[in-house]
Amino acid sequence: QKLERIKDGPDAEQVTLAEARLKNAKIQQAAAQSSLKDLELTAPFDATVISVDATPGTFVQPGAAMLQLADVANWLVETTDLTERDIATITMGMPATVRFDALPDVEIIGHVERIDLLGQNHQGDIVYTVRLKLDQPDERLRWNMTTSLTFLEN
Repeated sequence: QKLERIKDGPDAEQVTLAEARLKNAKIQQAAAQSSLKDLELTAPFDATVISVDATPGTFVQPGAAMLQLADVANWLVETTDLTERDIATITMGMPATVRFDALPDVEIIGHVERIDLLGQNHQGDIVYTVRLKLDQPDERLRWNMTTSLTFLEN
């Protein structure tokens, strides 16, 4: 009896039903992939996650920072304690030797990449933020390490 039913090909109703199920499965797959994209976090630049402040299953407030990203290939050092007298001698591109308290054997040359135009009042002194880009970062560097700078002649 089975042979008689299938010798002329599959049942048209079963084929139509299987095609409808396949179409429905493809629609569900597309919807699941779209939903998954909504849950995916992507960085706006090549980055390394250096800090995660959330654990799986915990609620995070909208707008709250839950992780920190860093571009560890392009290290920047900022100093925020250059007074108005100091800043008068600093120029864009000026080289400086950068030393790290935690890595006394490391000295890296950096170059001034940005000088804030607006100073901030800090305990009665006007201070400026200067950003330096390190030429050859050391793999042992970590965020928030204490540094000291010696500006060099151009």
